[in-house]
Amino acid sequence: MTAGFQTTAPPMLPQELQGRLTLNPRGFRPFHVETINISPTEQAFVFTGGINAVIQEPGGEPIDILADRMVLWTRPLSNLAEQQGERPPLQLYLEGNVIFRQGDRTAEMEQLFYDADRHAGVATNATLYAYHEKLRGPVFVRARRLRQVAENIFVGQWAQITPSRFPLPTYALEADRVVVEEEMIPLTNMLTGQPITDPETGQPSLSKRRWITSERNVLRFLGFPVFYWPYLQGPLDEAGTPLRSVRFRQSRSFGTEVHTYWNVFRLFGRQQPEWIDHWDLQAGYMSRRGPVLGTDLEYAGPRTLWLPGNGSGLLNAWWIQDHGKDRLGRGRNNMPIEQDLRGRMLFRHRHNLPFDLTMHLEGSWISDINFLEQYFEQEWEEGKDQETLLYLKQQRDNWSWSLLARRRVLDFVPSTDYLPRLDWFLTGEPLLGNRLTYYMHTNAAYMNFLVADRSFGDITVFPDAPATVGSRFDTLHELDMPLAIGSVRVVPYAVGRYTAWSETLAAVVNILAGASRGIPDYVVEKAERVADVHRKSIAAFYKAGGRIAMGTDAGTPFNMHG
Repeated sequence: MTAGFQTTAPPMLPQELQGRLTLNPRGFRPFHVETINISPTEQAFVFTGGINAVIQEPGGEPIDILADRMVLWTRPLSNLAEQQGERPPLQLYLEGNVIFRQGDRTAEMEQLFYDADRHAGVATNATLYAYHEKLRGPVFVRARRLRQVAENIFVGQWAQITPSRFPLPTYALEADRVVVEEEMIPLTNMLTGQPITDPETGQPSLSKRRWITSERNVLRFLGFPVFYWPYLQGPLDEAGTPLRSVRFRQSRSFGTEVHTYWNVFRLFGRQQPEWIDHWDLQAGYMSRRGPVLGTDLEYAGPRTLWLPGNGSGLLNAWWIQDHGKDRLGRGRNNMPIEQDLRGRMLFRHRHNLPFDLTMHLEGSWISDINFLEQYFEQEWEEGKDQETLLYLKQQRDNWSWSLLARRRVLDFVPSTDYLPRLDWFLTGEPLLGNRLTYYMHTNAAYMNFLVADRSFGDITVFPDAPATVGSRFDTLHELDMPLAIGSVRVVPYAVGRYTAWSETLAAVVNILAGASRGIPDYVVEKAERVADVHRKSIAAFYKAGGRIAMGTDAGTPFNMHG
């Protein structure tokens, strides 16, 4: 074995390596290099004093490595002369504050062996960085041993995942084995679902995604284990446990509450589709009521429900094994519950279809009459009605039409089923050269008037009103003639309306009208809302009227002196 020594000039590398490997000092001082001929077919260079090695592969991203010391193995010049046309091997061993950079990938380690020909390496006490979108900061993957088994696959043993830079973080996920895979995926437009192209090259735009798989996971808080899960999988930029949050609460109605919220995709090791915003699983316990289980899903994207166009919606389900009593206020405390297993399911979807069509789908089910008011009071008081319906609408310019099909599922809620209802609107249609303006609303419906099977809250039930099926036709027409007399605007108008219904629905209206003579007005108003029939529609009629509006013409200059 022979050796040479120099302190300032770079070593005489084989010509085939000179375009592939660039060597520079790590700092301001030059590095030292020793050449060792290990055998006739192998030569080594030993660098000390700080080295910066840059490896540039054809068509790939450059690799930038910093280290205090480095050993480089390759073939000697004499041997290369005998094997012309073959690329010399390039293997590196580095130690001492090693930093490895390639593209947006950064890692720190104590020791590294890297085979540039096979894109493989082994590192000890390594830390891999990844940017976390939601945390707006880095996530650290630390491993006692980190192996690069392929160009875009890394395997860590005895690993730790945490957003903390400190060696003893407040909380961290520890795993016996971690696999990080990198892949380039095409970017798509979230509204149309079509690939996004680069305007300069015309090629599809790509984004790098890091996918992490971990086995035998333990979540530690202040060093203490608080959660175990055998298998986790998900994007590294959203790395973490499936546990999203834990909430504690104390109340007279529910006692001590503990609620946990879990990411379903991380929990079961599945990839989250781009069109799903979130899907959570809720599990909890209320000391005065019982165990809780629920799920919440929200989504938005193209071709949802296998329909053309863009859609969005939600799915919510919530269940409790209830062993308590309802406290609803206003003299309704300690009310016995109808059944032990209580819950709700809610589905709502909106879809923008071609040809200016909009579709709404809704489905709702509640276990009993008091459930929503007890457990979701704000939604009960302020939220949209719990309905099961299909609504389709097309709107263009100043006209539109709609189709509504609604079916009652909850027998304790009064409702009017539409099987179906058709509406036609025409707004502000100019006639006779804009001298007249025409408005119209016409609807026809086949309805089923359904009363609640029992009273609840401040809703009064009319037991004499039978569940009745019938048809109704209603048409409203208005003709305006705007006139300008100086600064005065006069709009004479005529309104005509005709409403007719079948005999079965007329009987329902007569019952409600007769009930109004013996009960307060506010009850009649509620009954009208229940029947979904307006008082003015008790008989077919024609209506005409006039209206005068006076004001200053905004187009006329204002004279402050009159």
